[in-house]
Amino acid sequence: MKKILFSICLFAFSFIAFKQTAIAAEPTVINTSNLTDDQVLELQEDTILNIDTDKRLTKITLTDCDLTIEGDGTLTLGLPGPDYWDNLVSTGLGKITINSGSIIAKKLEGNFIINGGNISIPNTGPSFCNYSDDGYFIMNGGEVDISSLNYSGENSKIAINGGHLKLHFVYDEKIDIGDNECSMSMLPMGIEVLPRSEFTPVEGISFDKSTYTLIKYDNVRLDEAIKFYPENATNKKITWTTSDPSILYVYEGDVVGVGYGTATVTATTEDGNFSASCEVTVEDTSPSENNGLRLEFKEIPKLEGIKFNGVALEKGKDYFIRYDEATGLYNLDFENFAPKN
Repeated sequence: MKKILFSICLFAFSFIAFKQTAIAAEPTVINTSNLTDDQVLELQEDTILNIDTDKRLTKITLTDCDLTIEGDGTLTLGLPGPDYWDNLVSTGLGKITINSGSIIAKKLEGNFIINGGNISIPNTGPSFCNYSDDGYFIMNGGEVDISSLNYSGENSKIAINGGHLKLHFVYDEKIDIGDNECSMSMLPMGIEVLPRSEFTPVEGISFDKSTYTLIKYDNVRLDEAIKFYPENATNKKITWTTSDPSILYVYEGDVVGVGYGTATVTATTEDGNFSASCEVTVEDTSPSENNGLRLEFKEIPKLEGIKFNGVALEKGKDYFIRYDEATGLYNLDFENFAPKN
């Protein structure tokens, strides 16, 4: 009988011990206030990093464990200068979850879930990356301003479900954008993704005038002459075209007269594909007989509010600006101006 009772007790103890080992250990909590500046933090077990005070660390490495970052302070990773590019590196299948706090770094490598916080990585190459298979970058909230994303392994995933992302360079990445988000292009070759609740769509555009006049090699900023409807539209990106490049050179709304004649400039919105057009004439301003006053300039004179004897003078009526092909100078002619002897 004693032997039977002993066996039952031993079995019960073994069962309890087995159940205790099956319970996952609580993550270790590390406060940045307990770390020293420029420290290298090496983690081998699940950890919560609480940014309870601003701190600069050289590097954080994870080996087969998870890291959760939260708090109200700012965490700066990497030392000043070109060294220590790999600021936060996770090996294995561990994930890094960022819930809050501000992070400034150069390169973060691993699988990431961004639920909140503010992350800024300047133009330093791949900002977030994981070159292994089954890698992922999932953004559910927060603000992220980075150079690029590189998740090039098999079955890798980049998903933006919420938050505000500024991605300055997009290469061949496939980015899944959730239904509650919308995107727009960002120079030079990036995109900006933001919540639809913060997005006001374009309903139309127009120019403030239908015609403009230039002299050769002069310019006009038509991007400043565009009106958006509504005025507070979010995406004001525009594609510019000219009907005759031999007359007008157009770049980002800056129109330069390169030949004589009239051409049409068309502006088309990225959001909604709305368009507006205007005509720009480049006048033939060959030197003419001038019995008045002529001033010569090496560059196009920028004149505003010219008056003579208190009377405002009108361009094209009281004075003219002409380009002299022979001398390469700009003539400012006051043809009706006759100075006293």
